[in-house]
Amino acid sequence: MDEGLTLSQGLPEREFAPGEDILGEGEISGELHVLLHGTVGIEVHGVLVKRVSDPGSFLGEISALLGTTHSARVYAIESCRTRVMAADAIRSNPDLLLGVARLLAARLQAMTGYLADLRTQYADSEDHLSLMADVLSELTAARPTSIAPGSTRDGYDH
Repeated sequence: MDEGLTLSQGLPEREFAPGEDILGEGEISGELHVLLHGTVGIEVHGVLVKRVSDPGSFLGEISALLGTTHSARVYAIESCRTRVMAADAIRSNPDLLLGVARLLAARLQAMTGYLADLRTQYADSEDHLSLMADVLSELTAARPTSIAPGSTRDGYDH
């Protein structure tokens, strides 16, 4: 995560109090944040899916790359500080783009490893973990023709 800290040196900093939104789900902020200190929550449809406290973590990188609304609410769990840049900076800064690409590639590598573990452990099973392996496999192989963040399940807007 040091790459995020290096790439964001000299950018404006912003403080967030506990409970304060950094990025709003379904909104367009035009911002990309780099976490300096504190802990943030990433929430989708009101469900906390991850806590992030690693300095140098990018926040809002998916919407910056795709040019879409934020796919999650990112908020301060405890007091935190970020560095802020315009989301479109990702398109004009090759080093920043490479840093975000490395982050996303590392996430995909971890997910692929998890998928391989699921397939190995539950290959002969018909339970929900076997089904999860099938779903993850389909998602990693998908080539979407358009990007629509969110869920297509009933009851969720996207």
